[in-house]
Amino acid sequence: MIDLHVSRMETTDAKLKYLQKLAANTRLASELRSHALTRIAGVYLERSQMEKALGAIALALELNSVNMSALRLNAEIRFSS
Repeated sequence: MIDLHVSRMETTDAKLKYLQKLAANTRLASELRSHALTRIAGVYLERSQMEKALGAIALALELNSVNMSALRLNAEIRFSS
């Protein structure tokens, strides 16, 4: 559902704002917030903001240590640099 909604957004600023709102909503399940943070990391990577991307991934993994997308993205970043 999150991915579908984000895919319809035209700007990365709109995507980032929506995803940040989800990630900050403590009433949502930690798995959903973790997924939003993983998508935030993707937006930061598109903008070449590596430190922010790594921070978002770290938070995503704090919320859900078995988030495969975050684990994969983390490995890709670390092994590519």
